[in-house]
Amino acid sequence: MAEVKETWDAVPPYDRYDYHGDVEHFDGCEDEECEGECLLDPDGEPGAERRRSGDFSDYELGDLIDDEITLDWWTRPDGADGEQISLPVSYAEVCATTENKDLTPYQSEYEGYMGNYGNTLDRWYRRAAVVLWPRQRSFAARAEAGSEGALRELQGHLDTGELELARTLARSLAPIWKHRGSGEAAAPLFTAALHVAVGLEEADTAAMLLAPFGVETLGERHVPDLAAAAARYGRTWSRGAVGSCGRCEVTCWFASGMGAARRAVGPASR
Repeated sequence: MAEVKETWDAVPPYDRYDYHGDVEHFDGCEDEECEGECLLDPDGEPGAERRRSGDFSDYELGDLIDDEITLDWWTRPDGADGEQISLPVSYAEVCATTENKDLTPYQSEYEGYMGNYGNTLDRWYRRAAVVLWPRQRSFAARAEAGSEGALRELQGHLDTGELELARTLARSLAPIWKHRGSGEAAAPLFTAALHVAVGLEEADTAAMLLAPFGVETLGERHVPDLAAAAARYGRTWSRGAVGSCGRCEVTCWFASGMGAARRAVGPASR
């Protein structure tokens, strides 16, 4: 499934009075004596209109100013159950038989004239999509969309003794393996990444897998694998892999009583 947002240059088809002579009002206006002043933005330029949501299908569209397309759910190639993903797609990569503007958006918001910007209409759509990629880019494409699945695949290769294949696939992640979150929400993903990092037996690739995670993701559950990583790659590697997240935070974490990890990695530099 694709989540699509488009921003159009747009203008209302009428002035503040419609064809029946009725005054247009801001959403939820209950002032019986209002003459349309509710449309004006109290913090904007004189004559500026507030941002409104509603049905703007009769507004006149001008140029497409901006667009955002994100794939947020798909069924895996093996036909297994679907999974949530997050994969931005450029407009140049999309081919559609029906343009978005010819469909009915599930949400619309209009920004009136604001002096040096405005008269824009935002529209949101949800569309089905078929996703194709070059066969040789299959792993990287799936990894960019859902990092958890990529780590599961890498771990599977390690479990079956395919070490070189796992290393090759892991190295291919370097250009796309960016920010992966932090805190409790990212802890399971960090656990999987740390376990794979230990199994790769390749220091630089292991460090690349761990680099995007914030230090606040670290918890007691990670102590065994962190100690194993330190034993395999050495204390200098471990301090660098964890310390890159922030020196002050790392010092606080090492001082929190996790003795096994502290002994394995050593004290953080100040």
